[in-house]
Amino acid sequence: MIRNKTSLTPAPADSSPKGSFPDLRQMTGERVCAYGVGMIKNEITLTPAALGNINPPQKEWGRWRDVQNSYGLKRGLLHLLCAEGKIRSVLIVRRGNIHGTRYYLMSSVSDYLHSLLPAQEKKAAD
Repeated sequence: MIRNKTSLTPAPADSSPKGSFPDLRQMTGERVCAYGVGMIKNEITLTPAALGNINPPQKEWGRWRDVQNSYGLKRGLLHLLCAEGKIRSVLIVRRGNIHGTRYYLMSSVSDYLHSLLPAQEKKAAD
């Protein structure tokens, strides 16, 4: 789909027309987007790539599989901890349905694991 005919140029057969010149798009930081058959649109990127946090942000709520992937706790243990009130969860059930989806508060799971640490450190020191 061609959106703006004035910004389109025909695509060369290969990266350099005669094989002796380097591709200037790669040297100047231009991105090439394909629009239509044999047409390209050049876009210049002005901001260089910056270093950042490669870890994705942690979810506030998660299903049992998310808790298992993050903390390694199995589903049965999650149900027991929830029944004992050690971690917090909510159950979402639509009206008329028997089954629902349980979501666990990820910060409560983290807090529970942090609460185990002092007792185990004290036990290891003895």
